[in-house]
Amino acid sequence: MKIPAPGSYERGGKSGKYRVEPSRKIVFESGPFAEYHAKLLQGPKIGMNLNGGNFYNMTCDPKR
Repeated sequence: MKIPAPGSYERGGKSGKYRVEPSRKIVFESGPFAEYHAKLLQGPKIGMNLNGGNFYNMTCDPKR
């Protein structure tokens, strides 16, 4: 996933919009991750899942 500008992302040649709520929840408003639930985790990571539960089975680390 690439973040080309605040509030937008790209994945696999498709783009979408997102927002981050004060609770650290990431809401994908459109695009390829629209069905996912996500949250900012400790450190520079995000966690994602499909059911909105507390277990995030996918994490993403920023490129270093």
